[in-house]
Amino acid sequence: MNVRIRTMRATDIAAVVALADRLVGDGYYSRAGVTDMLAQSTAGGVVCSHVAEVIGAQPPTTQLVGFRFSLPPGAWQHGRGASLSPQLWPVPLAACGYFQTAFVDDAFRRQGLGSRMAIAALASLQRLGARGVVTHCWKESPGNSSFRYLSRLGFAPI
Repeated sequence: MNVRIRTMRATDIAAVVALADRLVGDGYYSRAGVTDMLAQSTAGGVVCSHVAEVIGAQPPTTQLVGFRFSLPPGAWQHGRGASLSPQLWPVPLAACGYFQTAFVDDAFRRQGLGSRMAIAALASLQRLGARGVVTHCWKESPGNSSFRYLSRLGFAPI
C-alpha cells in the first residue's frame, strides 16, 4: 500500500467533509468551514494543512484517508479548548502555529499517518517562522493515541 502525505488542496474539500462525517458524524465540518480552514491555514503561498491519501495502482486511483488542519502564526487567536494559558508558554502566541484537528480513517490507524501529517505540518509552520506549536490533546482518542504521538514528536503538556 502506497500512502502519500501532501498539502491539502481545494479539490480535497469534499473528501475531507465526507471523511469527517464518517468518523465523527454528519455536519462536523461543512464545505464552507473546510474552505475557510484551508484558506486560514495558508500564508505566503505555504499551505500548513495536509492530507494522507492511498494511491492505488490498478487502475490509478487515490483515496483520502486522513487530514490535519494546522494554522500558521498570526492566523489564529484561540484554539478549540475553553481557554489558553499563553503566559505559561516558552514562545509568544504571535510566534506559535496551531494544530487544529487531525483525523485518520479507522482502517488506516496505527500506521503512523497522524505522525507523518504532523511532521509535514511542522515543516510548513517552520517555513513560516513558527517557533512553537500549540494544540489540544483529545483524551478520548482511541488508545490515547493523540497524546502518545504528540509526545513522541516533542510536544509537552502545559
